[in-house]
Amino acid sequence: MNRSYTALLAIAFLAGALVAGAPPLAPAQDQPPSPAEVQSLTARVVANQHRNDQSLEQFERIEHDWMHKPGATTTATQETLNRILPTGTGIIRLPLAAPGKPADPVAYRQQLEYLAQVLGSVAQPDSIEQQTLVRYRKHQQEHADMVTNVGNAYHFSWLGRETRDGRLLVKLAMDPNLNYRATSIQAEVLQHVRAVVWIDESAGQVVHLEAQATSDISIGAGIIAKVYRGGRFVMDEAEVAPGIWEPVRYQYDFDGRKFVFPFGDHEITEFSQYRRVGPPAEELQAIRNELNTPAGDPPRP
Repeated sequence: MNRSYTALLAIAFLAGALVAGAPPLAPAQDQPPSPAEVQSLTARVVANQHRNDQSLEQFERIEHDWMHKPGATTTATQETLNRILPTGTGIIRLPLAAPGKPADPVAYRQQLEYLAQVLGSVAQPDSIEQQTLVRYRKHQQEHADMVTNVGNAYHFSWLGRETRDGRLLVKLAMDPNLNYRATSIQAEVLQHVRAVVWIDESAGQVVHLEAQATSDISIGAGIIAKVYRGGRFVMDEAEVAPGIWEPVRYQYDFDGRKFVFPFGDHEITEFSQYRRVGPPAEELQAIRNELNTPAGDPPRP
């Protein structure tokens, strides 16, 4: 599946997972919390998620991806390893050495040089990158608006508390609000998805999310693409800096068609080694320093 469609679904699922405050919920031995208390918790998470999203623009990380491609007789697994760096208008992937796929030091350096050019252009009012920046900011605002409105798109209901990896978490069901009227493609996707979310109550952050498409999802009235019922998305988040939580694992399992061609997107992506690089001007200086070091192989995670 094209990454843009995968990203669309991931954004929709992630928006539903956004859940920092308010008084804690009733202790486990007490009665379940009231709907107002559950709503208060989800509002905390929404506020935190906005901050996480903004912070991600200043962090680099390592992306390890396993994509399963169904074939006629077998299923091939494509493994990639990339260093992801923010550009001020998106991200850039710098390929690293992966099993059976050594890194190319020359190509790696060329991409670092290109990143430096982009970061420098972002600060120039009349550069072409400014046009890209305007589009990027518009996309960011659309995503932020959907995060803000997610409380209207779902009913959150109490499922209890559950221990995961030694941590006691709040567990909530997320069911689409049938009275919600979507105003964007991403928001419309939410109407076809149910999910369960595990929340660290003290931090006000999502720890784990499992979402599943309960009906076919049509993109462009089904003409551009359709994702079939049963598609799943799983996400894990962790604290990568004080008070900042970001994704550490995604899992996609979708089948459908793009135009008239069938596709299967079965992919696991893990993120590690988050490191703050700062806004574009600060990151640019770090990249220039890196380019001034003796040439060598790309870093190995």
